[in-house]
Amino acid sequence: MVKVDYLGRLGNNMFQYALGRYLAEEMGYELGAYPLPFAATKEKVDGNVFSEAIQQIGLFHIDVPAVIGNHTNRMVLLHGFFQNYKYYEPFMDRIRKWYEYSGFDHTLPEIRKDDVLIYVRLGDYADQNMHLAFPFYETAIKMSAPGRTFISTDSKDHPFLRNFIPYNPIFLSGDSLLDLVTARLFKKIVLSCSTFSWWAAVLGRPEQVYFPIADKGLWSPDTMYAANGSRVQQDLRIDEPNYVYFYNCAIVSSERKDAGLIPLSEAHPEHFYLQKFSQHALQFHQKTKAYWFI
Repeated sequence: MVKVDYLGRLGNNMFQYALGRYLAEEMGYELGAYPLPFAATKEKVDGNVFSEAIQQIGLFHIDVPAVIGNHTNRMVLLHGFFQNYKYYEPFMDRIRKWYEYSGFDHTLPEIRKDDVLIYVRLGDYADQNMHLAFPFYETAIKMSAPGRTFISTDSKDHPFLRNFIPYNPIFLSGDSLLDLVTARLFKKIVLSCSTFSWWAAVLGRPEQVYFPIADKGLWSPDTMYAANGSRVQQDLRIDEPNYVYFYNCAIVSSERKDAGLIPLSEAHPEHFYLQKFSQHALQFHQKTKAYWFI
């Protein structure tokens, strides 16, 4: 059996379920995971069940080929976050089928090609003053040149949202699942530092995605590398031409103030506080556009 211990909320759980189901199908194991709010996740995945040995895999990193290639009879217990796009890229077509959602109703006006959907996920981040500062959103709005601005947020009454008043925003329902599915109507999406908004872009496949990389904490280079730099821990960047990346985005608790924006290819090494991240970032962007806040 491949057993999934869910951690976090829906966005996190979608990684955990997808990885668990993929391993179960590839290994011929039964899947032990509660269904998510998508019809296909209610399907039973049958297979071998072993209980005499347990291989527990936790935290962030997993060697997927090694797990599948290990033919020892055992239970595989997933107890972690596993947020690295490279794990999921080989079977993304399967994931999109698992997370299909049809027959939903929404009360929005007809969505036009130039409309932009902005995710402002605050939640626990706001309690710790760790959410993105407004300059990222402001820059993304200018670049996207929207006809209308729509906002999906988990904290509709938070004072931070007053920053968007000049853009006459239209708010989505606030229902997590409905907002996730509604995102598929938009051609332009601005992400927050959240797995929920990441899934909205991946499943919706818009023409433009504006993706922030924070200057510290979660969703920053701090979480992209293990302590010894030997392996990536958390990295959800996707090397596709519809993605635009913004590195060094300030969070509200940062002392620095954004003074400008330059193309990443023009950034000098002194702009990067992690040299290895500098090299990795520049090598990564073969298809995408990328910028650096200074």
